[in-house]
Amino acid sequence: MGQFKSKESDSKIIETKKSVLEYLIDSEQIEDAQDLQKITNLTYKIIQRDTAGEECENVAQVLTQCKQLQSLQIDISQRYISSNYFQFLTESLCHLPFLQELFLFATDSLIKNEGAKLLAIPLSQMNQLKTLVLEFNSSQIGQFGAKQLGQALSKKTELTYLYLGFDCNQIDYQGAYSILSNLKDSTKLETFFLKISNYKEDQGIFDCLVQLIELIPQLQSLVLCMSLSVNNVQNFKQAITKLKKLKILKIFTETGQQSRTIKQQLVSLNKMKYLVTKTIR
Repeated sequence: MGQFKSKESDSKIIETKKSVLEYLIDSEQIEDAQDLQKITNLTYKIIQRDTAGEECENVAQVLTQCKQLQSLQIDISQRYISSNYFQFLTESLCHLPFLQELFLFATDSLIKNEGAKLLAIPLSQMNQLKTLVLEFNSSQIGQFGAKQLGQALSKKTELTYLYLGFDCNQIDYQGAYSILSNLKDSTKLETFFLKISNYKEDQGIFDCLVQLIELIPQLQSLVLCMSLSVNNVQNFKQAITKLKKLKILKIFTETGQQSRTIKQQLVSLNKMKYLVTKTIR
């Protein structure tokens, strides 16, 4: 049916046509459904495209019983799941009060604005999250969905690792601004990865990014995949120099012809590892 791996067992990912619960029992990780409360780490990848919806519902049923779960990784990439089935999954996330790590991979899943809205509900309730990875490239998310996710990310004061992959969506300036402006309380961030495109370059969104960077004094690693021009590099450079703990800076920009100039302007940041390159499509 899919792939399951518990970090408490071996490191192998086993492909199985059994339900999640059946696999756990057969592999002697649990004796019955009541033991689901003991699981703290779970990784699951949906394999079959034709039954992805039903499988998503099955995973959701198991998650509602994993009361002690601290780390969860779900991969629904390239599986076209309707909002009705995706809702089962998002609702199950509301039953995980101790979750500290969430990895959700949904590239080419077509969750659209409705899916983003559904995910925003449990996400807004996860106040203990320290690690959050949302990879939603090519998922037809627009301004409305970005705004919903942005609001859900507000007041995430415990986040130390944040990965936001929103490449090849319909997120415009206002959507991107909503995401960035709502991260102002995430002052404990040590690693921030942002991949966003398909909106016209706007000085306002870049100014918002610069302001955000200045509010994250603990930042050690910054990776940006977004539009960047020679005109706004100087403000960016000034903000970066204030981050005393920053060790890694990587920039992937679509402005390939300007990459050499941008790199020259950043060359004085020789205490860090940095990369400026053209994004490969």
